[in-house]
Amino acid sequence: MDDEANAYLNVEVGPHPASYRPGPLDEGKLHRLLEDPIHKVIREFIDRRGGSRAIANLTFFADRRLEVIAHGLERPPSQIESYRRETGILPSGELPRSAAALLSYLVGAAAGRWDMRLAGVRMPSLGDLFDPVPIYPPGMLMDGGLPARSTPPGYEVDVPPGQLLFDQPGHPWDIVERVLAVAALLVSDAERLVVDVMKHLKGKDLRDHLRKHFFNDHLKRYTKSRRKAPIYWPLYVPSGGWGVCVYAPSLGRETLYAIEAAATARLNAAEVEISRLRRDQQDGVGGRSPIQLAAVLDAEQGLAEELRVFRNEAERVARLGWVPDLDDGIVLCAAPLAGLFPAWKEAAKERANIKAGKYPWASVTNWADEL
Repeated sequence: MDDEANAYLNVEVGPHPASYRPGPLDEGKLHRLLEDPIHKVIREFIDRRGGSRAIANLTFFADRRLEVIAHGLERPPSQIESYRRETGILPSGELPRSAAALLSYLVGAAAGRWDMRLAGVRMPSLGDLFDPVPIYPPGMLMDGGLPARSTPPGYEVDVPPGQLLFDQPGHPWDIVERVLAVAALLVSDAERLVVDVMKHLKGKDLRDHLRKHFFNDHLKRYTKSRRKAPIYWPLYVPSGGWGVCVYAPSLGRETLYAIEAAATARLNAAEVEISRLRRDQQDGVGGRSPIQLAAVLDAEQGLAEELRVFRNEAERVARLGWVPDLDDGIVLCAAPLAGLFPAWKEAAKERANIKAGKYPWASVTNWADEL
């Protein structure tokens, strides 16, 4: 572009942040701006400079905070970033973001999405700007050129059958234990790592976070514009006392039957436990007071009833004959499971839309009357 075109763009959208020249920095002010919440940084520069279209419109190329500060101080982002690295400053909210990102990676590794052998390894170049987009993300666990659906030969982390993880202490594929197992490949003290991560996340412990908060972060992480594509689906009983985590890319009819079988197995275990607790109550044994024993029995009976409803719904969906088709899109694939998916209200909404005939192009419409 010629000088006139550059001048026009500088007026309309502001100068390119990399066009500023290096110079002296107010280190105290820069330190504060790097740590302040981004909305506060933007407000300060708008107030001080009387408004800047580039800042007010929140336009940016790579990093909003870095570029807003570059515009405000009229210094290049490279100089600001070099200062940040030298001083070790972390932007506001970076620790919770990093903790959530790490946990997301560990859950994916436990489900068999990510290849732990590549953890911490610098990935190869993604190619030129106009090269085709890779079919699979870098770091994915592959087997014979395709995403792994079972443990590849020589891989030291077992991939769970059907890539299903369970929220069930003592289960061989319990999600908490599997997260700890993959974390142990990254650090010498996996439990300490998880404790440190949980300092920056919601929930009283890892299991509580996975039950109540993980999906909300995951949904935001896997949403772009209006496209929502979460791939770790927490299917739970209403109380959150038991659930199964489905890895959406491996969803198939076999998955539906595996979910039903898992719910049946847990229900059978609950019924055995209820019988034992009743005997303890009658015989006055068990090491608990009558009040404690009654509370435990009530909780197990409540869970059993929830499991019975969950199992029946899983069985109903499995026997529809529905064949999950990822080409329908993630949300339409989740819609038939809406009765098992309380964390994602969108699934129930789209199930109603499917029944109303809103998506005639989708294969799931063939089962609309039975959903």
